[in-house]
Amino acid sequence: MPTRHLEYKDAKSDKFWEISLDGPRFTVRWGRRGSAGQSKTKELGSEDALDGIRDILSGGNGADRQLRVFNANRDLTEVVREIADATEAAAVPA
Repeated sequence: MPTRHLEYKDAKSDKFWEISLDGPRFTVRWGRRGSAGQSKTKELGSEDALDGIRDILSGGNGADRQLRVFNANRDLTEVVREIADATEAAAVPA
């Protein structure tokens, strides 16, 4: 079961957000770090939706890709190219 876990902390917040996939269901859990938080489980409507969630969980989101590009070469221009390429690819019908 793929799971994606994110955390955010600053002077006022210490939160987490998590999504996990279990067959045709996905569960989102969120709250203050150190607590059980809240959760909501939903049933996916189709195999296509399930495949889309699997792709996101396995490949990461845009921020993950941008961070990988930046960490690879420390060049913000390359990050902007990544954003532009991803935006262009998403705009082109399959």
